[in-house]
Amino acid sequence: MPAHLWEALSLDRPAIEAQVRFHRAYADLEESPFDVRAIVEMMRYGPPAGVGDGAIDLFGRDAQVLEQYRPAPSDPWIRPGEIADSLRLAAIANLLLDTRAGRADLIRAGHVYRDVGLPFGDFLLVAATGNRGMSTASADRLFARAARLLEPVQRIYLFLAAVADLGQEVTEVPGAPRSIAVGAAAQPFSTWWQIGDLTSRLTPDNEEIRSNLNRVVAEVARAHGRQLEFAMADSFHWSTGHSRVDVVDLDLACAVAIAARVMTARGIRRWDLEEEFDDLSPFAQVSITIGLQLGGEDPTPEGEPEFDPLGPAPDREDEQHFDHGFG
Repeated sequence: MPAHLWEALSLDRPAIEAQVRFHRAYADLEESPFDVRAIVEMMRYGPPAGVGDGAIDLFGRDAQVLEQYRPAPSDPWIRPGEIADSLRLAAIANLLLDTRAGRADLIRAGHVYRDVGLPFGDFLLVAATGNRGMSTASADRLFARAARLLEPVQRIYLFLAAVADLGQEVTEVPGAPRSIAVGAAAQPFSTWWQIGDLTSRLTPDNEEIRSNLNRVVAEVARAHGRQLEFAMADSFHWSTGHSRVDVVDLDLACAVAIAARVMTARGIRRWDLEEEFDDLSPFAQVSITIGLQLGGEDPTPEGEPEFDPLGPAPDREDEQHFDHGFG
């Protein structure tokens, strides 16, 4: 994060670092073998028969007595959902501090979302890594019949994950409510579909498409920037990073990252924040800046090979191909 943007945000760095640690720790928690709340409620009236007056041994001598306090079976997606959301929140905080560390959290979150069947995970992974195999697999999935059964917002994420490798034009989801709010900036469904459509049609000889994409991205960034300005009025919660508005609009940042990779891969002039988004407020520039960094602006570490921004296009069967795709 550039110094002038960090200064404008007026965030407390130790508090943001603490958020990262908390969300990572929550994601790594092991599930309790007992319903802890039920046991606490039970102890209000003293230990039950068979349990000593000292500390309760959950795994030893008292386990048999506490068998009735085993947690009720829950849906198998609940804990993975908690883990994915915690890692997503860790990434949002960490991307403000360290792009590489934030990318690592984003990759972990993406894999968990993907494991539970949400295209949002594919979207995060393609943005964070430039995984060309996942991009082509998303394109294939987008044109399959099953894609029609996806919830509209999830189909947007699938579309954005696939924009680098679409072999044909994609029509907007039939019957989808165009005004449904998506992302931290609560922008309409149709705006995000437009971002995906324009990104997929980027070419070196069509500056108009690039300009239109700039305009739509700037509109979303301005909307998010205004929300951050309003949230900043609550100075206590804002400074500690506990605002109700995400400081980074992850949808916008990831869409920018994917567009930046597509531009580089197709030989198109990359976005220049100071030249093309200089009329935006510092708050509106935050998510675009994160997106450009996430999309390969960071230098490649010593010893790590250079990659094409989206990697070589793999065979359609090669869905496991993984390429970090840093420009």
